[in-house]
Amino acid sequence: MRVEKVHGYVTHGSRLLVFIHRDSPMAGVQIPGGTVRAGESLEAAVLREVEEETGLIDLVIARPLGSYDHSADPLLVPVGHENQRRYAFHLEVRSAARDSWLHWERGDGDITPVAFEFYWVPVPDAAIVLAPFTGDQGVAVLTRLRESLGDSATFPL
Repeated sequence: MRVEKVHGYVTHGSRLLVFIHRDSPMAGVQIPGGTVRAGESLEAAVLREVEEETGLIDLVIARPLGSYDHSADPLLVPVGHENQRRYAFHLEVRSAARDSWLHWERGDGDITPVAFEFYWVPVPDAAIVLAPFTGDQGVAVLTRLRESLGDSATFPL
């Protein structure tokens, strides 16, 4: 069984939004995203998930960045979410954005609120910061993101 996930590579200028779980540091540095609901379009899912997790509302989808299969650590994901098909989208924040903030994800009110600490990293540094979360395929997505922002240099490994 494979679960469909969306990930929002949210930029503000040349910075990428990342976060950590305040109460679960072993989850590592991540980008916002989540599970696609039955009957939901990928575009609607990524906007919903990013808004739920970040609290940001002035977002636009700039472009799709591709998709890939990912095997998640079974200790860090709900049962049945180990095999994922990830759809990556570049989203842009159109308004002013704070440098860092704490946001409590509440989902649809069906989960205990989860504290996420958000901050920005320069896009060229993102591959190193996110490698454990995104895997090799995520590095390819980040390369496409960097190219779409006008910098075709490769990421340091």
